[in-house]
Amino acid sequence: MFKPKYVNCCEALSGMRDRINSWRFVCQHQDFIAQMLLIRRNSIWRQHHGDASLWRLLFKSPLGPRQVGLWISLPAEPVWSFPLSDSPQPIVILGTGRSFTSVINCMIGNHPEMIGLPETNLFRDATLGALFQRFEKGANRQRRGGLLRTIAHFHDGAQTEETITKASRFLEAHLDWTYRDIADYLVKITAPRGIVEKSISTCREPETLARVRECWPNALFLHITRHPEAIVKSMHSRIAGAIENGKGRRLQRMLGDHTLDEYYIGYSTTILEFMATLPAGASMNLRGEDYLTDARSYNRDICTWAGLRNDDEAVEAMMHPENNPFAHVGPESAKGGMSSTFLKSPFYSGEPVPVNPMSFQADDPDLTDVQRSTVLLGNRLGYA
Repeated sequence: MFKPKYVNCCEALSGMRDRINSWRFVCQHQDFIAQMLLIRRNSIWRQHHGDASLWRLLFKSPLGPRQVGLWISLPAEPVWSFPLSDSPQPIVILGTGRSFTSVINCMIGNHPEMIGLPETNLFRDATLGALFQRFEKGANRQRRGGLLRTIAHFHDGAQTEETITKASRFLEAHLDWTYRDIADYLVKITAPRGIVEKSISTCREPETLARVRECWPNALFLHITRHPEAIVKSMHSRIAGAIENGKGRRLQRMLGDHTLDEYYIGYSTTILEFMATLPAGASMNLRGEDYLTDARSYNRDICTWAGLRNDDEAVEAMMHPENNPFAHVGPESAKGGMSSTFLKSPFYSGEPVPVNPMSFQADDPDLTDVQRSTVLLGNRLGYA
């Protein structure tokens, strides 16, 4: 069969046959003929070169030059494929704290075929027992909340003190489970929906990210970024507020001798190095400010990238993060699982989020090495 060398990725068609079974040709402009892939939701051939702005150019959109589309060369064989399953492949959101990941998790996770989970921290330790031991005392105990709320919701359909207690007993009876056992179980109880997972602890080190790939080799990774100066400012505000309320000790211990800039550099560098190891098409970098400014268009693009329905009904559902079953403060013993600020007002405002220029340039002689590294990293992520 003749296989053209160039593929027009302006449209990805989801919900088709279990395997690519035919080739069709479309003409977007009279000078070009493109081959579209027929895709089933969980068996897809993708090509993507990392940068979200480039990825968006691949789609027809009311946003100007994207109408033209972009032509890319593909190899003769699929660059990435994986077995079919009953649920869509997981979407794992990566990012530092204070980078819009809670609201974006709930928006993408409100797609009719997906479910956005609270922070389960399931890849943080080798076993469930080790995870529970880590989060055993004081304020740290609330970090079990995301996993407890998830189990309670899918076991009993409610998140109350009673169902949280039952969920806790269930998990305590399985403390020997590995992270893989937990990951498999979550896929099972959330089916037929696919998981949208967002745990900041997953981005802490290469080992935790490697565990995600081990458990979910077909996962898609969405890296949400925010202006580094805005992240640091937001974290300063959070720590100051926590200290004022007598609850800042845990955050200070977490940072240790590191500055907030070093925290940002460490997490962001770990994420970028991990993404560089992924197959083509398995990852996307996306500025959170861009997403929140034009969420409807980005949601449609993300659906197409992930092989999900991208009709108006599905996209409209994604515009309402407040409808996510975890987008509210939980019962007293499991209150959190997401940004406390978001849980108090889990709505999408639709207001543009401005992106200010960096306050400093990398060649500024007065910068410290850490500050210069922060500026360079911000430039790399699209913040000039």
